[in-house]
Amino acid sequence: MNNRFFLSIISGIWLIMFLNTPSFAAKNSQENKSKTVSAFKSIKSFPDSMECVVQPVYLHRKDGKPGREILLNFKGSKFSGEGTIELEGLGEKEFIPLEAKEGISKYSVLLPSGAGVDEACIAKFILRNEKYKIYASVNVPAKRQWTVYIYPHSHVDIGYTNTQENVEIIHKRNLINGIELAKKTVSYPDGARYLWNPEVLWPVERYLKNATPEEKQQIIEAVQKGYLCLDAGYIHTNTSSSADEELFEFFHQSKVMEKLTGTQIETLVQVDIPGMSWGIVPVAEKLGIKYCFAMNNGSDRVGLSTDLSFRPFWWLGPDGKSKILFLQPGSYNPGAVAKGFAYWPLMAGQTDPAKLIQIVKTDNPRDNFIDKYLATKLPELEKSDYYPYNIFAMSWAMADNTPIDADLPDAVKSWNEEYAFPHLIIASATDIMRTFEQKYGDQLPVLKGDFTEYWTDGLGTAARQTGMNRSSKERLIQTETLWSMLHPGEAAPVSGFEEAWRNVILGTEHTWCFMDPKKQPITNDILKVKFGEIT
Repeated sequence: MNNRFFLSIISGIWLIMFLNTPSFAAKNSQENKSKTVSAFKSIKSFPDSMECVVQPVYLHRKDGKPGREILLNFKGSKFSGEGTIELEGLGEKEFIPLEAKEGISKYSVLLPSGAGVDEACIAKFILRNEKYKIYASVNVPAKRQWTVYIYPHSHVDIGYTNTQENVEIIHKRNLINGIELAKKTVSYPDGARYLWNPEVLWPVERYLKNATPEEKQQIIEAVQKGYLCLDAGYIHTNTSSSADEELFEFFHQSKVMEKLTGTQIETLVQVDIPGMSWGIVPVAEKLGIKYCFAMNNGSDRVGLSTDLSFRPFWWLGPDGKSKILFLQPGSYNPGAVAKGFAYWPLMAGQTDPAKLIQIVKTDNPRDNFIDKYLATKLPELEKSDYYPYNIFAMSWAMADNTPIDADLPDAVKSWNEEYAFPHLIIASATDIMRTFEQKYGDQLPVLKGDFTEYWTDGLGTAARQTGMNRSSKERLIQTETLWSMLHPGEAAPVSGFEEAWRNVILGTEHTWCFMDPKKQPITNDILKVKFGEIT
């Protein structure tokens, strides 16, 4: 046997022994497994077809512009591997690289900026890889780029859900909690910075009555910095049963607050009550109030008042000269329906102040938010023939006499980070009305006439007290007149007159007893205070 043949036999035996050693076998098994997994992952699949679903939102494109979202649903097989989506819309073509190591059944695509905004367009798609390609197209209906203004507030019922004393506690707390939240979110992006709207001036006036100099200064600075936004009415009143002079006194506190803060108050906010007296127009304009932002009850004995919802107009006064800009953006219940239902029942009738919820704060701010409301209202308005505007205003209150929703700024911040449009802005009533005037003021119709109030029938439930209050107004008017005649040149007892008018106005305020009149003793406790204001 020659040496070369002998060496080859020896080498073969050694190799067989080595390959069968445990360490090599394990290593070889692992390598084979890796190759198998790698081969599995590199398996390419391609769908048979794709469906295009137009989404109701605009997202943020990589170029910073808004783009209409189209969802591509892959049918038959999932897509995996490498490919390209060719998009054509608004006469522009874009090529989007697509890579999926794992199979995907859908993919979100953004149209070029401007596509599907002012008019409908056809969007065409080609999905391809090195072997296959499929086509799809979809009609993209026009979709406005909405700016949604959110008015955060808590409806002020001086009674109804609780005693007047507890209602005062709730709304005073809201002032301070609202200011503190505004300070905490001052560095948030535009639109997400919090501000508080007390609706009316009664909570502010009550807070300042016993405030320390430091507390008073805190309110002044909050107004000046825009953390606290004041509106013109003292309370929510039945204006149709108000005397002419009473309407001027109704706005008196707004002049006091203007002088105190150095900040002009331009808007009357009315919540809950459907309708208001035509006489409000010349009085408001004379006192420098340019706007009326009204959100009615929406469902309870509202008559035809909802016919004016989402129909902004210039309201011409009975003198034919004065006018104010009027907007009724639906009812004030979106927040109560979406989120407040979990809180207001815990507040209603709870007479222990220590057990009243002071703030609403959750771990998931976007839960129970505005999604469903916008998904209903915005398409409805786009289809209408009476709302060509891309501004949408809405209430955000947990209900009547409820705490602030401290989730709101984080919810708005998160929403705006996800969506380009609808774009959300936390706003005051004056912010909303001023924007409407600047953008659409010269396009709005001019209407005249009485916006007949539908809740005057409720005054009949306390007809005796309503009559007494009417008599008190007349005596007060006569007393002021006689004082001026009998004491010429002398200073009038202004504080006494002002307190008398304050009680008269509270007597005309729109609430009377507890929400369930059969419940005692809270109903009688509320009525006792109410009748005390009148008598």
